[in-house]
Amino acid sequence: MEALSYIAYTLAVAVVLAFGLSACAYAAYREMLQGGPDSPDFFLTARRSVKTFMVAWSFFASAMGSWALFGPPSYCLTAGATGTLVYSLFSGLPVLLVAWLGSVVHRLVPDVVSMADYVRRRFGLLFSLYISLLMVLNMAIAMTAEYTAVGDLFQHVLGAPRVPIVLLLGATAMLYTAAGGLYVSIVTDQWQALASIIFTALLTTLVLATFPSPLPPLSPNLGWSNPLGLASLVFMPVSLLATTLFNEAMWQRCWASASPSSLLWGAALGSAAITAVVSLLGFAGLLAAWSGVYQPSGPDDSGNTILFSLFRHQKWALVTVTLLSVTMSESAVDSLQNAMVDTIASDIAGVLAALRCRERRSRLRGKGGGVALYRLCSPRGCAVLTLLSRSQRYQGA
Repeated sequence: MEALSYIAYTLAVAVVLAFGLSACAYAAYREMLQGGPDSPDFFLTARRSVKTFMVAWSFFASAMGSWALFGPPSYCLTAGATGTLVYSLFSGLPVLLVAWLGSVVHRLVPDVVSMADYVRRRFGLLFSLYISLLMVLNMAIAMTAEYTAVGDLFQHVLGAPRVPIVLLLGATAMLYTAAGGLYVSIVTDQWQALASIIFTALLTTLVLATFPSPLPPLSPNLGWSNPLGLASLVFMPVSLLATTLFNEAMWQRCWASASPSSLLWGAALGSAAITAVVSLLGFAGLLAAWSGVYQPSGPDDSGNTILFSLFRHQKWALVTVTLLSVTMSESAVDSLQNAMVDTIASDIAGVLAALRCRERRSRLRGKGGGVALYRLCSPRGCAVLTLLSRSQRYQGA
């Protein structure tokens, strides 16, 4: 590795560890102040504890990640300016839908733990397991994409080994989320989101101050009439909406919000921030292709590193990009880890509740009691079965 790569790698490791140690220290301090650990429910949901601006920063940090340094900038090569604009808009807009639906669900079921938990109560165990499987698969793909993106940055841009930084990111996020749960994850989102905004602002200022002009005419492939760009008006909203809806990390922000107004206003601010940052990064890639700064290395070049071609003459800017990458990745990974634990835990609880209901029902049948067949996973059904069981026990006595 070159000297610059060593510097970037060292600073990246320091940033990851700084966030992790700060989060662990905050979790320990908070536990000391309240005289003990959080309840399991609060650990998973941070229920009604997060106000508007914390919600906004948390939505932003959960949605962003290293993918934003690769996907939106390179998408212009395929779909042009129209595709880049659609990608930017629908990276943020689905957050508004999740917030609105989440406020409705939380009003109907105040003690909901996860979206899988709500589906189990409303539609039963089988459909809940199906939704949970989709959610875990979607979040696992997102987490894999994060690790791949940050690894690609270190390997292909810095010429550094990819595995150590990926392992450090995953282990650090796992450590502090295990120590503090969702609330500490949301607190770290504030720090990570602020750092991401600062790094993005620095890079934007650098590009505006140093980029050569005038620009050549915009080629049809990069322009607004690109056929794939126009087609993206249909398939990109569906894709990005599904990705957001099947991400429990987004729903967790709904359960954690202090009030419906905090949730909706926070989601609006977070959505605007997501759209703005993805737009800046996406159109930076378009600018690199438009100006000719980016030149493909060959026919197999996917263009994933197009954003970094803007900083080939400002080596220190690559250090800033590296710090931006690990900051956004850590915030995304800790949110995904929390969300996967929440989804799986609610499924286990649902299965255990179903087994208890089945055991009670078989016990009543064995005593000859006629009992209506309630929905297997309904808490109300379990409660009624419990009352009937007690009444028959008293009658038998």
